[in-house]
Amino acid sequence: MGAEIPSIAVLILNHNGMRFLPACYESVLANQGVVFDLYLVDNGSQDDSVSMTETEYPMILSLIHI
Repeated sequence: MGAEIPSIAVLILNHNGMRFLPACYESVLANQGVVFDLYLVDNGSQDDSVSMTETEYPMILSLIHI
């Protein structure tokens, strides 16, 4: 019987952290050997975190705005 590939959800919590998000996303997206869903949980950021994510990282499944 073969080993199953793990499946996880990755939640990235954010508040005005746009300058950190690209490196964070790239680090997560570089992982191999695991299946994951990637979410941004944004706590009312006033920077362009959400719009940058929508434009440059459309593979992020859901943006949750608190």
